[in-house]
Amino acid sequence: MKVLVTRTDRLGDLLLSVPVFEYLKSAQPDLEIHALVAPSAVPLVENNPHLTGIWTWTENGSADSLETLTDGLRGEHFDAAIMLQYRRELAQLLRRAKIGLRYGPWSRFSSWFLLNRGSRQARSHSELHEMDQNLRLAGKFLGESGPEVDFPQPTLYLTPGQRDLGQEFRAEYQVQEDKIVFLHPGSGGSALDWNPNRFAGVANSLTGIEGFGFLSPELPWMMPWLKRCRKILISR
Repeated sequence: MKVLVTRTDRLGDLLLSVPVFEYLKSAQPDLEIHALVAPSAVPLVENNPHLTGIWTWTENGSADSLETLTDGLRGEHFDAAIMLQYRRELAQLLRRAKIGLRYGPWSRFSSWFLLNRGSRQARSHSELHEMDQNLRLAGKFLGESGPEVDFPQPTLYLTPGQRDLGQEFRAEYQVQEDKIVFLHPGSGGSALDWNPNRFAGVANSLTGIEGFGFLSPELPWMMPWLKRCRKILISR
C-alpha cells in the first residue's frame, strides 16, 4: 500500500509531523510512505529512512509546475493521502491526482467536500499538542481508535553535510554548551500561543541546567514576543 503524507507549511510544524512517518512504518512495515512538503523544508526529511519519496508543493506554483506535480502523483497510484494540515488548493490537486482516500482535518467548509476520510479538529482552539493532532490523523488511517501507544518523538536524520553545517554554526556563534535549545515564541497564528511568561520560564530553567544553552531566531513576526520575553528574563 502506498500513502502520501502532506505538510506544506512552516519548518516547526513539519518537525512535529515527522513522528507520523515512523509511526506509520512501525504499524505497517510494508507501507510505502511519501512526503509532500514545502520546497524550503526538504532538508528536514531528505534523509528520513521511513520515506520512499519526497515531493514539493507551494501555493504560488505556476500552472505548469502544478500540472506536472498532479501528473506525477497520479502516476504513482497512491492508495491514500493524509493531509496533516488542510489546504484547499492542495486538496483539490490530490483529488485531480486520483488519490481515492483523502484523510485530514475537517477544519474548513471546503474540507467537508474534498476530504472523504476527514476528522473533526479545531487546532487553533485546541489544547492538544500539535504532534498529537498529527498522530491522531495517522491513527485514523491505520484504524486506531486513538493514541493508546507510545508514539515516537521528533527525530531528524541529518546528512553528513548538515552535520558539518551544525559544526560551522557552533563555531560562528561560539556555542560551548553540549545541547542547544532554540526558543521559538509564538506560533504565527497556527495554534494557541503560550504566554511570554512561560517562554521566559523555560529559558530561565534551561540556563540553570549545566550543559544547556538556548537561542532564539529573530524573525520579524516574532519580535514582539521576544521583546516581552526578554523583559521578563532581564527582570529575573
